[in-house]
Amino acid sequence: MSMDKLSPEKAKLIESHVKRWNKIYRTPVCLAQGKCDGVIGKSHTISEATSLKYIAEDGHVLVRRVYLFGKSVQEVLGLKKLSVHEALTFSGFCNRHDTDLFKCLDQSPFMVAPEQLFMQAYRCCCREYYFKICQVQVSLDAAQIAELQGLPSDQEYKLSPELEIIKQAIYRGLGDCIASKEKFENHLANKDYRRLQSYVIHARCSPVIACAGAFFPDVLSTGEYLQDFTNFDSNMQSIFLSSIPEQSGIFVVLSFFDDEAKAPTKFIEDLIRTHNLPARLIWMCMTRLENTALKPSWWTQLPIETRHKIDEAVDYNADLFDSRLPTFDRMPDLRIGEWEILHQFWI
Repeated sequence: MSMDKLSPEKAKLIESHVKRWNKIYRTPVCLAQGKCDGVIGKSHTISEATSLKYIAEDGHVLVRRVYLFGKSVQEVLGLKKLSVHEALTFSGFCNRHDTDLFKCLDQSPFMVAPEQLFMQAYRCCCREYYFKICQVQVSLDAAQIAELQGLPSDQEYKLSPELEIIKQAIYRGLGDCIASKEKFENHLANKDYRRLQSYVIHARCSPVIACAGAFFPDVLSTGEYLQDFTNFDSNMQSIFLSSIPEQSGIFVVLSFFDDEAKAPTKFIEDLIRTHNLPARLIWMCMTRLENTALKPSWWTQLPIETRHKIDEAVDYNADLFDSRLPTFDRMPDLRIGEWEILHQFWI
C-alpha cells in the first residue's frame, strides 16, 4: 500500500496510528525487580562487546525492519544496515540492572557456563515479554479498524471471527510470556540455573549470524504436531533460541525449562537428525526469529534464489492469515557452505 495513493484524510489517520505504534514500541521501562537507577538505555539481547562485534562490518550489521507500506516482501520485512550499538536492542532495562544482571555475558567470553545459559535465555524471554505487551497495546479495536476502512462512525462494529481469534492468540502469547518471565525470576532469585536445560551446538566457521528470541516448537519434519495451538487453556512450551558469534565460530543454544521439556526435546531431536545441520540452523534462526542480525557481506553474497526463499519464509511465518510454517521439510537448498561442528551436547 502506497501512501501517495490515499486521500489526505486517510493518509493522516494512518500516519497518526504509525506514530502511536512507533512510540509504544520504543517505550522505556525496566523489567527487572528491585530499585532502578532511572536511566533506561538500549539493552542488547546479544552482547555487543563479546559477540555482536564479530559479525559487524564498519560497525554495522543487517537487521530486519518492518515497513508497512512496502510494495514487496523485501520492502515490508527488509534487511537494513544498523549500528551494532542499536542492533538487537530493546528499551527494557535501566542501565544499572542491565549491567548487573548480564555481566556474566557482557564482561566475559561465552563459555557455556550454567549462569550464562540461564541469563541468555532470560534475555530472550524479557525481549519477548516486552514486545508482546507492545503488541497488545497497538492492537486496533473494531471501531478503529472501521475508521481506517472509511466506514460510518455512528455504527457499532465487531471484529470478524478471524480477527477475534488473532486477538485471543495475542493475549494468549502475552500470558505465556508472563508465566515464563515469572518462572525465570523465581529460579534467578534462588540461583537455580540448572532448572533450564539446553542443547548447545558449537561450530568453527566465519561467524555470520546473531539472534535471540523465543518460539513455540510446533511441527516435526514428519508432519507431527508437538502442541495443541487450538487449545487456549493449555500451557505452551517454549524454546529460547540464541546464536552467539565468537571470534572463530558460533554457538547456537536452544534452551527450555526442565518441566516443559516434551515438545522442545522432540523438536531439537528432529533438528539434529540431518546431514545438513548448518543449513538447518541458519534456516531456523532466520525464519523463526525476527530479532536477527547478519554480517552484511555474507548476505549479499548468497545466491538471489537463496535470499528469496528465506525472505518468503519470513513473510509467511509473520502472516497471521497464512497457515504455512517454516518447518525443515519446507527448507530449500540454501547453498550455504558447511561449518565444522566441533561439539554438540545437552547440558
